[in-house]
Amino acid sequence: DVERSRGLGDVYKRQIQRVDYSDTISLAELSLPPIQDATASDYVLNPYLLDGAFQSVLMLAGKKAEPGHAYLPFALNAIRLHRPLPNQVWAYAEIAEGSEGNELIYDILLCDAEGVVAVEVTGFRLRAAKTKAAEYTLNYFRPHWEALPEVDIVGDDTIAPSVVAWNAVALERFQSVWPSAKEALLATEDTDWSQQNWNECDALLLLWPLVEDATKVFTTIASISRQLIRQRSSKGCRLVCLVEDVASLSSLEGFGRALMLEVPAITFQLVEYRGAENLEPCLEVFRRSWPQRKDLPVVTRYDERQLKQKNYLAIATPAEVTSSTVIRKSGVYLITGGMGALGYALATHLCRNHSAKVILTGRSAPGERTESAMQALTALGGEAIYRQADVTALSDLEATVAEAKIRFGILHGVIHAPGINRDSLLIKKADEDALAVIGPKTIGTCHLDTATAAEPLDFMLLYSSTAAVMGNSGQCDYAYANAYLNNFARERTGRVETGQCYGVTLSIAWPFWKEGGMTMDARISAMLEQNLGMISLATDQGMTALETILISGGPEWTVIAGDADKISSSLIAMQTAHLKAPTKSKRGSKFTTQKVSANDRSASGVVNGCLLYTSPSPRDLSTS
Repeated sequence: DVERSRGLGDVYKRQIQRVDYSDTISLAELSLPPIQDATASDYVLNPYLLDGAFQSVLMLAGKKAEPGHAYLPFALNAIRLHRPLPNQVWAYAEIAEGSEGNELIYDILLCDAEGVVAVEVTGFRLRAAKTKAAEYTLNYFRPHWEALPEVDIVGDDTIAPSVVAWNAVALERFQSVWPSAKEALLATEDTDWSQQNWNECDALLLLWPLVEDATKVFTTIASISRQLIRQRSSKGCRLVCLVEDVASLSSLEGFGRALMLEVPAITFQLVEYRGAENLEPCLEVFRRSWPQRKDLPVVTRYDERQLKQKNYLAIATPAEVTSSTVIRKSGVYLITGGMGALGYALATHLCRNHSAKVILTGRSAPGERTESAMQALTALGGEAIYRQADVTALSDLEATVAEAKIRFGILHGVIHAPGINRDSLLIKKADEDALAVIGPKTIGTCHLDTATAAEPLDFMLLYSSTAAVMGNSGQCDYAYANAYLNNFARERTGRVETGQCYGVTLSIAWPFWKEGGMTMDARISAMLEQNLGMISLATDQGMTALETILISGGPEWTVIAGDADKISSSLIAMQTAHLKAPTKSKRGSKFTTQKVSANDRSASGVVNGCLLYTSPSPRDLSTS
């Protein structure tokens, strides 16, 4: 999908039907849209098609371009017109001799379907624009809800969804509000989703029951989505989840964002409401906003008799780090996942700057590596011990907390920083791999909360990821798990306010880090910087952000380093899904997927909103 993969506008989406490309050549199919047919005969050299040919070389530009530079059309040597252009042409482009970072040169042939050359373009040049260097800052964002204007019902509203419900009462309420709905399924825990026939389903609405088991929620939505992918990935489908606002269900936001990056033909929406009594009024309001529009909010919430859209608001001046930091001198802190890169970086910061006493946990058995690591932390001025613990086992965490209190007398704070990645596309991902990713961040968080419920904590800090708010191709499970941390922090804040537990609760969605954590190669880093304005987070920046947020308070934060304006614009754009009209699959398109590293797969969705790493098979190019 060229329009999504390179950020071109709608006009180019209509011109360019497909592009096959390698490192040095590209072959693009171009055609005039029906609206242009009436004026097509007015042109010998149609500027619409010529411009499409120029745009098609963008697929090659990344091979020679300097990272971080914008390129503009600058000049060309010659255009030779051999015959008028037909309404459908093929543009064959190759990188010409003399191309270098500052100036990229291409030769282009425009041919008809039989391969007869109609137009020859030589020396088409793109030149790097001189741009003002961006000012990179540490940027903070928090969720913000804005009222959506109501939309009147258009016509007879024939495009109604099929519905799946797990509760007969909820299904009856839905059918009373939405009598024009198509098929209805009353599901059970034993429903075999692989047997559902959604071949003709343009829109599917899921009326979720109140389920607090995150693993059950994930395996269910994953099974439903796989069936939609099998049956609708070439045709398009709108998938809507109507849920009560609890962590296990609200976290479908992360899943949906990642799903749309993997399968652009599926448009995902999450609609939240609070309390069973609000299901019917929520349905009524959502029903009025249903008529299909091009742009749809990804996450909405029924509140105060209206729908509100979730956005992310930049916080320009969060609290500054002062001597009155929340972190205590010689304080006692438990860090789960402490032997991971980010957990250990935090332990280093606490010991060096606050003479902290830290208890680090991990899955590995103690050994020379852990002993050496504890000695290094103690040498910085703190005191450190390591304990093997599985965060998905409540008994392990209870034993660790008890030992920490015996050793140090008290526990001042908890940092939950486990992380496992098993990246692969959802259609191929095994449930056991997904649950291995989800468990430490969902089950582990709940167990940690239970094990420390009676402790007078200053804070509980959860390490989340920007995958939760931006999505990431190949990481539906990881995005869901991190979104769970964000929502859990919000829920626990409410329980602290009613005296059920102690300590400020915060979840920080971290980006890529320069040292440790999820890192990436220089090529992907340059793409993120150029497209989204994001740069990798330095460790000292991360520690500054952490202490700043601890002072500022509030349950949900996102931290991103880079160009503030670009990042803000990108986050705003990601809050809206673009509805794809149902289409029939196009026969004859054959693409093969390159083998890429896990880091490449992770960054691909963030950079361009879909999987970029496709290349034509040799047969595609030779046949064409």
